[in-house]
Amino acid sequence: RRILKPKGRLQISVPDLTILSQLFLETKNVTKRLEVMRMMFGGHMNSFDYHLVGLDADILSSLLTFAGFTQLWRVEEFKQFDDDSYCEIDGRFISLNIEAEK
Repeated sequence: RRILKPKGRLQISVPDLTILSQLFLETKNVTKRLEVMRMMFGGHMNSFDYHLVGLDADILSSLLTFAGFTQLWRVEEFKQFDDDSYCEIDGRFISLNIEAEK
């Protein structure tokens, strides 16, 4: 936040722990459950592919508000490059995509 200009925007995409938890509990197929777990905790394929915390919309919004962001809104996807911000499992987006304005 400190390096953004006034009215500057932050785009953040994290795994949506609420959606992933629901998918994990609803899914009986072990292979699919493992896929959901990899989305929750990271695939551990390299040193950047780890998630140290799980977030949902309420927690992330609270953290961003505490950090001083004034306007927050959820978006379906960013479409800036090929990433997981628009990844779906069983027709449900699994990423929590938030734009926040300073």
